[in-house]
Amino acid sequence: MSDENPDVQVIFVKIGENGKVERTHHFEPFDPQHPLPAMTEGVEQRPAVRHVTYEDPPGIGVTPDEYRSMLAATIHQTGSLEMFVEAMVRILVNDNIKAHGVHPEDAVPAVTEFALKVYAEITGSV
Repeated sequence: MSDENPDVQVIFVKIGENGKVERTHHFEPFDPQHPLPAMTEGVEQRPAVRHVTYEDPPGIGVTPDEYRSMLAATIHQTGSLEMFVEAMVRILVNDNIKAHGVHPEDAVPAVTEFALKVYAEITGSV
């Protein structure tokens, strides 16, 4: 085990079926500043989710206050939390994926969370 961290194994010992040591391997200390190439291969930088704050409204020339008003109007048009969240997810997730290249696993939860916050703020309930 490591002297600095007793939970980290630094020696690997393979014991054979006969109970004798077949192989021993000493791991080199892990340097988080220089990860192994295999640990970083294929890791892509995902674009950040857009339009999930009032300060980042969709479209050109829409102010944060206008975005808030648009969302309030959508709440009144949809009539329920479920329909509002569905409308928000349908519109904003589609925009994030197609226009901004956001991964669906990032877009769906972020947009859903934003929709719930907006609904709670505007209606005073969830």
